[in-house]
Amino acid sequence: VNAAALRVALEARPVVATSISLPMSHVAAVFFTSGSTGQPTTQPKTWRQLVEAADAMGDLLQLHDAAVLLGGTVVHSHMFGFEMLVMQALRGPGVLYASRIVFPSDLAQFAGLDAPEKWLVTTPYHLGLFVEAGPMPAGLQRVVAATMPLDAALAARVEAGTGAQVHEIYGSTEAGC
Repeated sequence: VNAAALRVALEARPVVATSISLPMSHVAAVFFTSGSTGQPTTQPKTWRQLVEAADAMGDLLQLHDAAVLLGGTVVHSHMFGFEMLVMQALRGPGVLYASRIVFPSDLAQFAGLDAPEKWLVTTPYHLGLFVEAGPMPAGLQRVVAATMPLDAALAARVEAGTGAQVHEIYGSTEAGC
């Protein structure tokens, strides 16, 4: 199936509004720790845990106040990527950018999109690579980084280059957060 044929087929289908209803105690996802403290362990998450974490994160970052295009360097199968990309798109006005941002050119393309507000969900590691590659593109409103400590000097360089607010979220899936 080529992209043009798929686009035509999708446009021909009527949009059907659906809602997902899960019991709050239902295990909705199972994640695995990285194993950095030993063997990887499972981290089952109930729908309640996912909803409460997503809503709290959205409230803290004021995500629920604006229609936001969420783009990420992180994958949705990682807890941080799932919470900030998938769950924010499910729980609030956030819209998930379909392409993963891997290279500086991907970031520039994302930053240049015509959207009222664009947030980059990433890691300090990726931010360091982007900064080393050259000037950071303007056009982002927020950068949310996690998975490892964010160096203050790197955060300042990202803020200066993009004009975006940089936020660090650092936690531990091993602790069941």
